Amino acid sequence: MTAEDVLNNKKVTARVDLLVLATGIVPNTAGLPEQFTRDEFNFLVNAPGKTGVYSAGCVRRPEEVSATVQDGTGAALKAFQCAVRSANHG
Repeated sequence: MTAEDVLNNKKVTARVDLLVLATGIVPNTAGLPEQFTRDEFNFLVNAPGKTGVYSAGCVRRPEEVSATVQDGTGAALKAFQCAVRSANHG
């Protein structure tokens, strides 16, 4: 395992049998309307059948950077599709 010690600006390498990463992430949903569906940990839930609002990234679930980017791209595409359908069907 290689990790970066950002406080001391150096890399640390160690051989391990098991590595557990406990992020303890908490979603930043303060200030959002209470009508948004949340799970038991206060993450937003994309409710089935509800269109127009799509949560993505770490407000939806704990994830790494690349997964967050993919999730955000997917949510943006869903929102775009929703807008196009709305424009075409008045």
